Amino acid sequence: MWRVRPPARSQADVCLCWAAAISSYTHVTPSVKTQSTRDIVRTMALARCVYGASIAGALRNDERTRRKLRELYGLTSDHAARVSEKKNLRIDEDRGFGEIPRAALTVDTLAEKLRLSHVVLSFTSSPYAMWRTVLVYGVDRASIYAMDPWDSTGDVHGTAIHGAAHYRKYLLPSFAEALWDYTLMWRA
Repeated sequence: MWRVRPPARSQADVCLCWAAAISSYTHVTPSVKTQSTRDIVRTMALARCVYGASIAGALRNDERTRRKLRELYGLTSDHAARVSEKKNLRIDEDRGFGEIPRAALTVDTLAEKLRLSHVVLSFTSSPYAMWRTVLVYGVDRASIYAMDPWDSTGDVHGTAIHGAAHYRKYLLPSFAEALWDYTLMWRA
């Protein structure tokens, strides 16, 4: 399943991959107002959905943020783990909000979401690692194809990636197996 290849966006800061991926998403989604990465960060910061000085620019994982992403960009989430504001760790006893287990990140799951829109995929390989966000535009039987705002090549969270900076191919199932947690967002 394939959608149009989105425009490349670079993240201006290590914590702004989410904004760069959403900016790219706004350029390939006609029903959403096109916005720059800077405008998205400003809008989400004004809505108090972005961490301040301690994790400058990182997107909060809370209900207010999910509501704002739905309201502004039409992004619906299949999974949003509850996060401890103090330690930035998932609270396992409260798994709510439609969580999808790691094993469910399959070709079929992604193809189903890609039929509706491009997919914003946020992931991490450990409870202590930073999250990464990419914009998925294709999937085949062995790989996920995404626009990644990170400007370098090599490993991302221990997962093998192939391709030039910005347009990456993540190999399945090794990619899914390396993840500790992930979130899928798409336009419903």
